[in-house]
Amino acid sequence: MPPTLEKVTIATPDSRRSEQPPPPPLRRRAVMKGVVWTAPAAAFSVAAPALAASGATPTLEFEVPSFEMASCGTLEEVVIHATTDGSQHVPPGTVITITLPEGFEFVDGSTSPLELTVEAEGMVVLPAVRAPLSSDGAVVEARSGSLLATAEIALGPPVGTRLYAGNVSFVPHFLALPETGLPSGYRFESIHATDGAVFVTLGDGTLWVARENPTTGTATGPVTWYSTGLVADAAETLISSSPNVYDSLLLVDGALHTVTVSGTWTTTPTTSPLANPPGGAPVQIGVSNGVGTFYAETADGRLWSTPRSGGSRGTWSQITGFPTPLTDWFIQRGNGSEVVWVIGADGALYSNNATTGARPSVLTNRRHASAAWVAPLSHFAKNHADSAMGGSGAAFVDAGGNMFHSSGAQNRDFSGVLAGQLGDLELLRTVDSLGATTNTIIHVVDGGRLYAADLTNSVPFADITPPQSLLQGATIVDAHSTGSGLSGRTFAIDSNSVVWVSNRYVSGTPRWSRADGLPARLDADGIVQDGKFTYVLGGPDSCPS
Repeated sequence: MPPTLEKVTIATPDSRRSEQPPPPPLRRRAVMKGVVWTAPAAAFSVAAPALAASGATPTLEFEVPSFEMASCGTLEEVVIHATTDGSQHVPPGTVITITLPEGFEFVDGSTSPLELTVEAEGMVVLPAVRAPLSSDGAVVEARSGSLLATAEIALGPPVGTRLYAGNVSFVPHFLALPETGLPSGYRFESIHATDGAVFVTLGDGTLWVARENPTTGTATGPVTWYSTGLVADAAETLISSSPNVYDSLLLVDGALHTVTVSGTWTTTPTTSPLANPPGGAPVQIGVSNGVGTFYAETADGRLWSTPRSGGSRGTWSQITGFPTPLTDWFIQRGNGSEVVWVIGADGALYSNNATTGARPSVLTNRRHASAAWVAPLSHFAKNHADSAMGGSGAAFVDAGGNMFHSSGAQNRDFSGVLAGQLGDLELLRTVDSLGATTNTIIHVVDGGRLYAADLTNSVPFADITPPQSLLQGATIVDAHSTGSGLSGRTFAIDSNSVVWVSNRYVSGTPRWSRADGLPARLDADGIVQDGKFTYVLGGPDSCPS
């Protein structure tokens, strides 16, 4: 969860001005750079003892009573206004002394305390102020004679300037990714990870991409960032990537684009527009590495496909054989094969049931005599943001709130301890990087606890929540597994944004430990997961120069 600040109020009687005419209009506003969060406004204090028996009281006050800024951020055009009696401007040349909180500094190199002389209309404007990495109780002071004005500065997390990845081997668990190719002065704003590529939006709104290392299966190998040429918020963009065919499909402002790179990811990607299906802008997309097909669901509940290359690219064919509008769908991809799974409007299960590599166009009802589920079906197990993934068969929830796995003629109930409780819960399926079938894991987070089922090893849902001795009152908010086989692990994120990692999947009792290598200043909104990696945006160890 994002960090929060308590509201701090410094009580200051304002009766001294109750009988005075209002001061002239304030004419300037403070400008803050690097603001990435919102906190409650804090009150400010103005100490101004009455200096005349007549009741006329001089005033000294900040135009904006409190400020919110990111650590390492910059605050510009802070204005202070002074009067002789509550209404008349102090004369030009009046000295006002500014004292910054410890750790704050003026960008132009001026030292604090800094003497400034009043401009016209009784104003002074502070030079730009840079915040430190952290500060407690930050208050900026202004003095003029016996008058004192103060304003609170609420300091939030720094803008993420580093990206960390928890890779397959997890030794150490998290490593900072290289920053090769990024422009100078960049900062990360948002992130979207897919199976094969990771996209980030920088502070200027541009969208960049890097490939997960396809050779080693880790994020620690050569990583170079490339501009896609698009302007988009990565966290809010529909993106699906293939780990094998080096294509990503993106939906930006209702329009499809493809980002294609060489197999070695050593050249700048090619970004090209792709026509929308006849049904209009997609609401969900998928990319298969098996045959190289783009898939899209349109708002009318129809499903479409088009080849990713060749003369028919961009010519969409409707996938038929089920009643529309569809209820849910996903693509099961593998090396040289792809299978379309659909829950139709009737709640029945449909699949092309083919692994021949032919691009599917017509589906058939998969209900057969050995099927144990109760129609209608409600939804599939899928990953966070992609409708294409590896593994075998389909995992889905039926009308009884139970999860079944259908693979060939096998229809096993994996509900376990969640029997009858899965009707409206999200089932998170691990994306296996290259379409392998080893250890297909399903996670469910419910009531702050973590449950997992291992389809490959026939282990139904079990509670694998880290013990409270580790969580210390926190609850689990997200989870996934990474990789397969001996290197596989499960990541769990708690409500304090701590990432936990287990030594195994489901069988036996998982042994949890806090992931190593996490940034000290974690951006709680910057934790994103795909099938192989967990990505974390973190603040720097020191402010960038």
